[in-house]
Amino acid sequence: MEESKKVALKIAFPRFEEAPAIYANNLTVQFLGGEFVVTFYAVFPPMAPVEDPSESLEVPAKCVARVVIPKDRMREMLDALNENVARAISVSGSTPPR
Repeated sequence: MEESKKVALKIAFPRFEEAPAIYANNLTVQFLGGEFVVTFYAVFPPMAPVEDPSESLEVPAKCVARVVIPKDRMREMLDALNENVARAISVSGSTPPR
């Protein structure tokens, strides 16, 4: 039986201009069966004035993307997000809201 050899793969990422940019201002994160599922939504307030501001108002959320991330890559994603948030804070001087 032949011994399998490991081959180094170089990933050819597309240029950012070639990837679609989709606006999302809300998200959910789920852990399902060893993978994380991140669902991105676009949520917009109603255009018409609200008659009774004391009542809660249901606003539709449009799902714009779902991304499945293996659990062994999630730490790398969190590190990249934290690094970029720190960079944004140092440039703007303010902390993004939680």
